[in-house]
Amino acid sequence: MNLKMKKRRVRDFLVAGSLILGMMLIGCGMSGQQTEQNGGKEQNKVENEKISVVATIFPQYDFVRQIAGENVELKMLLKPGEETHSYEPTPQDIIAIQNSDLFIYVGGENDAWVEDILESMPDNGRKTLKLVDCVDTVEEEHVEGMKEDHDENEDESEYDEHVWLSLINAHEVVRYLSNEVQKLDDVHKKTYEENLVNLQEDIQKDAEEVKQVCIYQKEKRIAENALRLEES
Repeated sequence: MNLKMKKRRVRDFLVAGSLILGMMLIGCGMSGQQTEQNGGKEQNKVENEKISVVATIFPQYDFVRQIAGENVELKMLLKPGEETHSYEPTPQDIIAIQNSDLFIYVGGENDAWVEDILESMPDNGRKTLKLVDCVDTVEEEHVEGMKEDHDENEDESEYDEHVWLSLINAHEVVRYLSNEVQKLDDVHKKTYEENLVNLQEDIQKDAEEVKQVCIYQKEKRIAENALRLEES
């Protein structure tokens, strides 16, 4: 599917999503009128409602889950294994994004569909966090035999969008995520801060383990090379 057709598909989804959302709002309005006519027994519980967080893929979903736990309504759009560059959002996905308090996505070429959606809808006070803007990206490494797309922008360098795979970046990403959640829900601020510290400690432990493995592998290669020199 070419880009033009994909954008048209997104617009169709937006229209369908808007219709569904409109029907939901009408229903809510009628329900609200009925409640008011009944003496207003039901009070607004905004302060007790959980904030809505929508993440495109599992890594940021899992980070938020470890930080916020059951204090937020958390939704993941793509199932594990689904490709972001070929993903087509459903009307329900678009409504979830539009109604979210915080929307999290990676950014970059594979998330072009996200940019199209965000440009086509009002923010409604929604906060948006783009992970590639939170950390320093690195140029993508091309492995021999890897299929490459050649176009008129061949001279432009590509950066690795998998920013969470760097443990240094992951340490920074979770800080950004925690800060954004705290801004929206200061009632549980202390819990989020404590969970952030625990999560960053786990990331640091993983970093130390990786470091030790690298040191071991390096020392092993040095020893093997020295042995070869002795045998030659």
